[in-house]
Amino acid sequence: MSWKHIIFLIGIISVFLSCEKKNWDNPYDEQSSPDLDWAPFISSIKQEDESIVLEFGCSETNFDSYVIERSVDNGAFSKVASPAKTANSWTDSNITSGGKLYKYKLYCKAGNNFSNSVERSITPYLIPVIKIQIVQVTHIKASCKITIENDGGNTNLKTVAVCWSQYGSPNVNSDGYNNKIYNSDEDSYIIELTRLNPNTTYYLKGILWYGTSYIYSNEITIQTDKMIIVQTETFIDSRDGQEYPTIKINNQTWMAKNFSLKVNDGCWAYENKESLVAEYGRLYTWKKAKEICPAGWHLPTTNEWKDLIEYVGGQFAGVDRLRTTFGWWLGNGGTNGNNETGFSISPSGWHNINDDSFGHRYLRAFYWTATESGNAKADYFSFEYTGSYGVGSYDKSFGFSVRYIKD
Repeated sequence: MSWKHIIFLIGIISVFLSCEKKNWDNPYDEQSSPDLDWAPFISSIKQEDESIVLEFGCSETNFDSYVIERSVDNGAFSKVASPAKTANSWTDSNITSGGKLYKYKLYCKAGNNFSNSVERSITPYLIPVIKIQIVQVTHIKASCKITIENDGGNTNLKTVAVCWSQYGSPNVNSDGYNNKIYNSDEDSYIIELTRLNPNTTYYLKGILWYGTSYIYSNEITIQTDKMIIVQTETFIDSRDGQEYPTIKINNQTWMAKNFSLKVNDGCWAYENKESLVAEYGRLYTWKKAKEICPAGWHLPTTNEWKDLIEYVGGQFAGVDRLRTTFGWWLGNGGTNGNNETGFSISPSGWHNINDDSFGHRYLRAFYWTATESGNAKADYFSFEYTGSYGVGSYDKSFGFSVRYIKD
């Protein structure tokens, strides 16, 4: 073949190639359009604690990496990351300005080419600082001051709380927990801890709930006070020689045993059995309980009973400190007490004047107060086998147990 023929063939091939349609779909091609389907997408943007998380992807796989730029408070965009093309999320842990607008721009890089970008924005909040300090401690209660520093524009704050435990490292699942609703106008809260045990060490933390998450404060330790309980002199009733141990609880001195003076009317042994008097004492009408009260003593008022119960711990915990360690019905959630105070309430029941019957033995004890409720009724306290107590008013002619308190 002559050189003229070769030149001719080269010319034909050049014309053919020049007529071929150019394929611009390759991201690496310098003339490829960024509008092609290799532009990425951002599926979600969210805050997790003190970070912002972007989740993203791209239908194209023929590129080098992603590029992320960030703008804060409508400032200029700057590059902050180049995730690998296999990545599907990126976390921005450098959040320094709660309440300001954060914008993120995402695009793909292939060689020297860049795809179109997509943008998403979020206004994050800063995680505030929570601190706890003790205000007051008694034998069964404490109060704490919770301080919130820099809520950072966080609109998801919900609840401020204190948790406590006897065993260290308290958390939201600990035995003790009390809370208050968060108010953005307040930066400190006083929260009460109740039903604590006397002379006991507790570990406390503050808790701040935001959204479905929470943060803890520093941990502190408290020691509750001892209860003031003093065994005092035995009282001897000169009328029958019966001895009654007495006990001083806080500033009240009580008989630590049910009264049992036998009189002719308005007085009963449970089921008329004298053998039960040593354990339960006797049951008296309200009038008789007032009449036979020894000198220097009186039938306690409703408020005096309440002061006693409140001082030893209130419902359940406090009542258990007053109840005996035996003799209570244990069915249906019933328990014996622990009698930590030595007050020794036993389930002595009552006498029903309407049919001359007796009831409630093992289940509860009823005690008269000096507080009248009209002419025919007076207040009483009942102590239950479950560890609870109740206050009500009843017919003065019923037979209830009696405790006297010193003048």
